[in-house]
Amino acid sequence: MEFDFKNNFSRYLEALDADVFMKDAEGRYIFTNRPNPEWAKPGVSIIGKFDSDVQLDKNMARQCRSEDLDVLATGKKIKTQCSSVIDGHKVYYEIVKTPVYDDNGNIVGITCIASDVTEKVNLEQKLLHYYRRDALTGLYNRNYLNKWQDSNTIEYPLAVLVLDCNHLKHINDNYGHKAGDELLGMVAAAIEANLGKGDFAFRVGGDEFAIICNKTDEARAKKLVQKLHFELSGLYLHGVMLSASIGYACVKDNSKEIPQMYKEADHMMYEHKRKYHEICAKQKAVEAESR
Repeated sequence: MEFDFKNNFSRYLEALDADVFMKDAEGRYIFTNRPNPEWAKPGVSIIGKFDSDVQLDKNMARQCRSEDLDVLATGKKIKTQCSSVIDGHKVYYEIVKTPVYDDNGNIVGITCIASDVTEKVNLEQKLLHYYRRDALTGLYNRNYLNKWQDSNTIEYPLAVLVLDCNHLKHINDNYGHKAGDELLGMVAAAIEANLGKGDFAFRVGGDEFAIICNKTDEARAKKLVQKLHFELSGLYLHGVMLSASIGYACVKDNSKEIPQMYKEADHMMYEHKRKYHEICAKQKAVEAESR
């Protein structure tokens, strides 16, 4: 029995796990394999209409129109991604648009294939989050710190702060690592509470944190250090007042790279930490003598 391909063609198109459209040389829809796509206004036929007439999401409609005009003007195939909010959920589409030519080489329309890639995009975003974020504190991690400059624009003056918790070992040794994790979480929350616009906070590892501050001169860097000291001094865990040793480095222009600034801030931090331990040791000696 010969298969009736002509009469069954629409069924093949409907079975595709993608939306297939055809548009004329003006960008109007002239064919679709699904009469009621999820991104279109309910009860409205898209045939003979522009994206601006039928799309639920105006931003997506503008993007589609811009892409159509680009394909019609250049005659080049494009592959893009767009998103739309449908029933309160963000849906991502991967769209391939190809120009259609007549026998004389004139562009007469566009074929479009739109695939729902929401699951793929959400997975990529989760993986990116895990790659960039510290699982314990939610701050950015060392991976992102090392690549921060590659994906962000520096706005000078710039400051880099390095912060090291003073009592993590004591808390871990006496109350367990769960309590130590709680301390790190409290410090991270204090840091986040004092971040300004353009500031990025990182847990570098162990009990060490870093902050990159755009548009920050030495005066603001010192003020931020003071605010962090004040914030931590009001926090206690198992009777221990939280504190940290903090160092910073500032530049007015691109005369120094971030790794060099980090090294200078780290050196200052360790100097402060050494002095802090010296003060603690003297206090313990005085307390021992008074007993």
